[in-house]
Order: sequence, then C-alpha cells, then structure tokens
Amino acid sequence: MKKFSLVLLAALGLNLAACDPDSPDQNKGFAPVLPALELGRSRAVSSPLTDDTAAADDQSAPTECVEWVTEEESYDPATGEFGYRYSCSVGGDIASYETRGVDDGAGNGTYTTTTTMRDGSLVVWSYGYQLDADGVTQHYQGEAQTGETFVATYVYQANGDSLAHEVWTMAEGVYTVDGTYFSDGRFAGSEVFEDPATATSPDWTMQYAENADGTFAQVVSGSFDGWQTDYSYAVASDGSAVYAFTYDELATTAAPDFSGHYDYAADGSGSGSYRQLFDDGSVLDVADSFTSDGKVTESWRFDDATTEAALDQEGVMNYDVDGSGSGSIVFHLGDGSSQTCQITVNADGTSLIDNCQ
Repeated sequence: MKKFSLVLLAALGLNLAACDPDSPDQNKGFAPVLPALELGRSRAVSSPLTDDTAAADDQSAPTECVEWVTEEESYDPATGEFGYRYSCSVGGDIASYETRGVDDGAGNGTYTTTTTMRDGSLVVWSYGYQLDADGVTQHYQGEAQTGETFVATYVYQANGDSLAHEVWTMAEGVYTVDGTYFSDGRFAGSEVFEDPATATSPDWTMQYAENADGTFAQVVSGSFDGWQTDYSYAVASDGSAVYAFTYDELATTAAPDFSGHYDYAADGSGSGSYRQLFDDGSVLDVADSFTSDGKVTESWRFDDATTEAALDQEGVMNYDVDGSGSGSIVFHLGDGSSQTCQITVNADGTSLIDNCQ
C-alpha cells in the first residue's frame, strides 16, 4: 500500500517566497525590479514525492534509495507466518523496513511494519485485514505507534487491478485517496487533504494519473502557507513536459500574483514565461530559456503603474549552473531618456549594479 503525496515540493514554495510582491512604490528611481530566478528555473514538479522520498531539503543528497537490498522474503504455508526485510545503504532517509505478520490463507490476517530511519528512530505501523464473503473486497485498518491511523477498502478486479479508497489520518490532517492501482504498479485517481486547523476545506486536491504509455499528468489546486496554488503538470511519452501555474498570495490584492507556462524537453532544456502582478497595478513580465546543463537566460520588462512611461525597466541576465550571472538593465526615465547599467550576480546571491551609462 502506498499513499501518494503532493508533488508540490517545499522548494517551490520557497522560490515563491523569494518573489517579494512588495509594491513597486518601494522600487522607484534606479533601484531595479529583478525577477526571481528560481520561479523560472524550478523543475521541482518533475520529481514526484512518495512516502519514501527523503532529504528533499538537501540538494546534494539522493532523494530516494539508490538500491534496495532484499534481506528476507519468507512465508510458511503451514503457519501462515510471513516476513520481509529490505535495507538501503545509500540515498533517502530510510535505512531499512521490516514486515512481520500472519495470514490465515483466506484473505485475513495481521502484520506489523517497522521502518528504521537513518537517525536511528523507528516508525511502527500495525495492520489488520479481512476479506469479504464476495472474495474480492478487502478491508484494511492500521495504526501507528504515534496514534495516526489508516482505513482502506480494496476491490480486486479480474484483470489484477484494484479499486481503492484510503483514508490516512495523520498528525497534520486527513488524506483521502480514491482511484485505481493497476497490476503493473501504476496509479490513477485523486487525493484530497483536509487540515482541521485551517478554515479552508479541503486544503488541497490532486488529480494524478500514470498511464500505460509512459505519460503522466497531475493537476493540483489548494491553499499552502498563505498562497492559493493551481498548477498542471504533464509528461509526454517522449519525456517532454508542460507546466502551467498560477500562484496567488492571499494577503495581496493582486490576483493572481504569478501566472506562467513552461515547456521542457526530455533533456531538461526548455523555455517559458510568467507574469507578476503588483497591488498598485504594476506588471513584471519574465521570459526564460534554459539548457540541459542548467544555464539560464532570463529577460524581463517592468511597467510601473505609478509612472506615465509604458515601460520603466527592462533587462537580460545570463546565469551559470552555480547561480552566478551577468547582464544589463535599462532604466527608462520620465524625460524620455534611458540609462543602461551592468549587473553581476555572485554564486552566493550577492549582486552589483555598476557601469551605468
């Protein structure tokens, strides 16, 4: 059993936070209004999260186990006892997991799964399951040592697929999953998350589909840390992908604060654009193109709604894979003249604007 988790990584939320939607009133004169590079470069949604995904905040570490090692797979038909143990030496934050249980041979049984984390802590879940008289409907109940619970019903199909309804009551809220687990390991369906501590209901919804031809699609809508987030992400059979989004910070009057569309080739190269709206009516338009090795060219145009000029600033930056970059910005002045300055950005995020002419 596997609970599908939201693909919206924490990193993407941090990127949005970097796009400070302060009023352009604070950016008058020659202070540049620079776009947030991370929003254009972010491809976080290309790596869906599962329960086993780990170290998401450590970009230098593998986010999943590099190779699981089977240490035991046993079943005693005389007693119905079974056991499984798998370990992982590299990648992720799970060192091993072990399952011990007993089955009566008629679709009923109990088992306990113990997950050992790399920090030495244990996550223990105990389960029971029963098969209905129809021979195809099976019910599961589970509880963790922390008090979190799991309740599910599976209806097994003649072709090996199973229809699923799962409810995970976790510390942060309730996840409800409905869909189909296919015999080849794919899943298609929906997940809904409800946090009882928020006024939003539900907090987010996700439609998710892994298709037999290798294509993948996901549509998400929900509220996250003060942002209304809506996005779609689709991967074609050739590995190319399309990502469209709107992000609206609920504390601002601009709606949405960000909206954009990006296209990715199978090798990771691509291009796209987004628009940022400000509360006073100002507009920032950003266009990005990027190579498969991570280099980015980003251009932008900024219209300050509080000035008469239709275009107040425009610029272009070329970024290397380490985040450093160089480029120029043009300030259009009220008297019709303009001034061009050079921009240098260091890998540590510090920047310098000089050589203005």
